[in-house]
Amino acid sequence: MDMVSEVMVERILPVDEPGPGQWRSWLRRLAWSMHDEFLAVPGYATRTSRPHRHNAESFGRLRAGVVRAFTASGVPPELAEQSWYIFGTSLVSWLAAQEQALDLGDGEPRFELFLDVLLRGLPAREPIDGD
Repeated sequence: MDMVSEVMVERILPVDEPGPGQWRSWLRRLAWSMHDEFLAVPGYATRTSRPHRHNAESFGRLRAGVVRAFTASGVPPELAEQSWYIFGTSLVSWLAAQEQALDLGDGEPRFELFLDVLLRGLPAREPIDGD
């Protein structure tokens, strides 16, 4: 699994750095690459979604890139870390659900809608009292 993860991260991680003006598009490209690559390997998203130790080097590179993207959005490092966790777990969980071929109702789940809503809600911000 570690070897597969190393190749997977190499394939999905954009080569450019996320910048202040394009952090959201960078994350969108990353997410679509994850969508395509994870679903091309049967069971990979499901396995990745389960709690386990990930390959520290490969997933560390993925985490660092996503944290840099959220930091480029202007949030402090601690909220960038929280945003990484929300982004990563949400994305992998959605992909794992797609692998399971669950009956989720009449409409086929649309990745572009899921991703749009996810990215509009991120980066994480401190809660406002009373909301």
